[in-house]
Amino acid sequence: MRNEFISQEELNFYTGDSQKTFSRIVGKLKKEKSNLVDISQKVQKIHQSILNERMSKHHQVLEEFTYALINRLDKSNQIWARYLVNFDWKIFGTITFDEPKSLISARKYMDEIYHKVKSKNILYTLFYVCELNKNGYHVHFVLNCKKERVDLIISQIKENIHTKNVSEIDKYDYKKLGSTYLTKFLDKNPDSYDIYFSNR
Repeated sequence: MRNEFISQEELNFYTGDSQKTFSRIVGKLKKEKSNLVDISQKVQKIHQSILNERMSKHHQVLEEFTYALINRLDKSNQIWARYLVNFDWKIFGTITFDEPKSLISARKYMDEIYHKVKSKNILYTLFYVCELNKNGYHVHFVLNCKKERVDLIISQIKENIHTKNVSEIDKYDYKKLGSTYLTKFLDKNPDSYDIYFSNR
């Protein structure tokens, strides 16, 4: 996290805690540890250390498993692997082109899909990487969006992929750690990947 304090919305994103729970936490902190509450702005915030206390055991186990896995990757890729695993990815996709594409063409193709789908939806974060094989480049990506729009967004992505291309677009499965899979060749071509953030 970039900031020392987090809002109710940010806490909810990672733990699912409601506004009522957030208010209860704030009330308790004001009485016991007021330095962990930021009331300098209109939106009350709590210290990010509270997030670690409220992370589910599932996420803690996942973090330990991820750490063990990324230690087997090339050292130069570990930073991205560690960073990407913290996002709440909803969609994982692979696009293989029917005709060989250059790196520039593959990146442009992915950029266009992102902007077309973004024009109709709120897309929080997208990370993609272009990998080289004997038929030119293909693309892997992970995407974070609103949970209730996952199926719709998957359909829209597929609609924007040419029918001659082969694609696999599915709901993200944390057990497969797809975001870590994307980082395995980043060191081979530092111009082959990109990440998008959106507040809309």
